[in-house]
Amino acid sequence: LIDNGGFSTTLTASGTEYLDSDQITLTAKSNFGNAIELVHNMRSIAQQSGNEATFRIPAMWLGRGPVSLEAIAIDENGKGVASVPVRLEILGKLSKVKEMTEEPPK
Repeated sequence: LIDNGGFSTTLTASGTEYLDSDQITLTAKSNFGNAIELVHNMRSIAQQSGNEATFRIPAMWLGRGPVSLEAIAIDENGKGVASVPVRLEILGKLSKVKEMTEEPPK
């Protein structure tokens, strides 16, 4: 375990499986800092000021398959306290490949 000096950040999602056409609602709370950043693959995808935030993001931003998101509460000096990762599954239909209707040239 990591001792964050009594500080913590939590991130919760409204579900665990989403279609790639869905909107995902995530809620973050912290007792640290003055902003909360939503991170996917070490890439910031959203940020809100304050100690509580509700993020609504398109599932297509995350790609298909298993994904992991974290909330990081940030203070004015750029220090942060991260949440435990939230793991989601993004589902979607595979694109259809046009069937060949004629023989290839010989």
